[in-house]
Amino acid sequence: MTASLATSILSLLAYLLPIIIEGVKAYQERQKGANHEANIQNYRKALGKGDPAALAAYHADQHDRVRAALGGG
Repeated sequence: MTASLATSILSLLAYLLPIIIEGVKAYQERQKGANHEANIQNYRKALGKGDPAALAAYHADQHDRVRAALGGG
């Protein structure tokens, strides 16, 4: 009985682990996008100031988000 219980628990964990991981990833992505309006305003400020370093950082961040959304990142 102990072996079947252990097998059942491992099977349940094997089933739930990918679901939990995807949930955590989705939560993290929602947190990143939660301040989308603030990101837009910060980008506009950097654009208005002509700050090349800040603009490069925003472009790199956007590039990473698009790659992650498309599954390549």
